[in-house]
Amino acid sequence: MAVRCTDLLKLEIFCHLKLLGGKDGLDRIVRCPYVTLTKTIAQWVHGGELMFVSVKDLSCNAAQLLQLFNEGYQKNLSGVVLLVETVKNLFLDDLITAADCFCLPLFQMPYELPLVEITEEISSFIIQDKLRLQFTNELMIDIFSAQKNDQQSLISKAMLYHYDISGAHRIAIISINNLQSIFQENNFLLVKKSLIYMESLQGIVDAICKKRNWNVPGFINGNMLVLLLPATARAEIEKMLMEIYGCIEENLDNPRIFISIGKEYSSLSQMRRSHLEAKRANSFTTGENKHIIFYEDLGFYKVLYEINNQQIMTNFSDEVLLSLKRYDKENHTVLMHTLMIYLYENCNLVKTAKKLYIHRNSLIYRIKKIEEITKESLDNENVCEKYRQALWVEKFLISVNHNSINE
Repeated sequence: MAVRCTDLLKLEIFCHLKLLGGKDGLDRIVRCPYVTLTKTIAQWVHGGELMFVSVKDLSCNAAQLLQLFNEGYQKNLSGVVLLVETVKNLFLDDLITAADCFCLPLFQMPYELPLVEITEEISSFIIQDKLRLQFTNELMIDIFSAQKNDQQSLISKAMLYHYDISGAHRIAIISINNLQSIFQENNFLLVKKSLIYMESLQGIVDAICKKRNWNVPGFINGNMLVLLLPATARAEIEKMLMEIYGCIEENLDNPRIFISIGKEYSSLSQMRRSHLEAKRANSFTTGENKHIIFYEDLGFYKVLYEINNQQIMTNFSDEVLLSLKRYDKENHTVLMHTLMIYLYENCNLVKTAKKLYIHRNSLIYRIKKIEEITKESLDNENVCEKYRQALWVEKFLISVNHNSINE
């Protein structure tokens, strides 16, 4: 989806270039080629450039070249290409060491090679990738609006870019939930930087999928990357998603990542349903403290999603919990939270007290207070089950309302 240094190595013209160091950074995304005419670049680059440096024309000595390379790392360039007449290993040793340390690819290119041909080839390749991205976005939109009789035409269309969307598939959503806090900028810069950030995420996902020979279509929607995954064993999908999660955490700045997956369907016309399920599952990743969640694991919440009348659920939740909520509000207590943890720990006093960081006797006092307010005994399993259900319903309503506000 995004052009990386490793993709450029496949270009015929790149056979004239030699990778000197920084091979662990070959997955860096290349936004454009950049030929530097100055010995400093901080004010001219914005990240993602593949920088070409003519050592002869800039008259750089070893120290200046190393300083330029350090600036490139600080500005998050995708790589550096040195145009050199002769190779002096001593001259390049420090640069190669820095390239390996920074995981910033360092290439060597013969000085006499026409630079314009290289940069034109890279630019053309990037433009083709952007056209591919536009095609993929349109393809995904078509899939989400597909009818049963559209399936074969969509499969044929997808093959133009070597996407095999025949057979069963499911939708996965990778969301970054703290883009606003990552970029404390004005709205324009936030949108611009967020898009670059999400494109980096897309590049990571694309690289991992390709290692499994999966050519996976996807598109960016705000803080979400939506993917069309092929049907395969759940264990294999989980393994891949865990690798994606770990790679994103390692390569991007302070992300709060959540991955949700809809159910598998045999028809493309059902991908709308899988997408909706993935969005619903995404609502519960934070609350459940899970980073990867499948819709089929939502259990009771799946039933709640099928109830169209939210007022019924609100009435039930209020009927069971309102007296406790009022008491907490008026007296600045935490009985609701105590009840939730107590039920979550299956009414085990020791585990609940430990989780709440309170003495067992303090917990017993709180439970008696809860029973006094509700006029019901928590020794009764049916009563406990009613409160569990009410807490589930309340959590569900909070999640649904939060999502509707964000949308």
